Amino acid sequence: MGLAERTGFGPSPGFHAPSEGVESQLDVSTLTSGTSGGTSWGQRLTISNRTVTKLSFYLKRDGSPGGTVTFLIRKVSDDSIVATKLWGNAIDISTTATWYEITFGTPVFINEEVRLLVSANLGSAGNLINVYSSHPNDVKAGEYIVNRNDAGVYTAPYGGVDFGYIYTYT
Repeated sequence: MGLAERTGFGPSPGFHAPSEGVESQLDVSTLTSGTSGGTSWGQRLTISNRTVTKLSFYLKRDGSPGGTVTFLIRKVSDDSIVATKLWGNAIDISTTATWYEITFGTPVFINEEVRLLVSANLGSAGNLINVYSSHPNDVKAGEYIVNRNDAGVYTAPYGGVDFGYIYTYT
């Protein structure tokens, strides 16, 4: 006999835990650029009626960058931060490209156009965090890679090219 049967505690009849979903752009065939000194790279997209719980990016360390790596979600409408989470020290990113994931302490409900971003606050030429994209392929219609410089100005340097990301939602 299980705990629920012995104690009478357990899910109510008809209870269903929220199902988890995943949205992604997994074509990360091209090392696209590096992030350092407060710059960010990511994907501009619309997330409709979802609560985002996790965010992942495909990254690789080059050299010995100082500082930290942070994952962010920013609104396109006013550039305000919807969610942010420190991944950790830049030096702890591997020199072999792989997926890195964070889980938001408080999941965030999103129903608008946003930018999923990775940022490194220190670094220099030869000592940075490399990011990957689908270059030259346009994989996700209506989405595209963006760069945010340390002054907060965005560019879309590669047209319809897409940044590699995974987000988990309920």
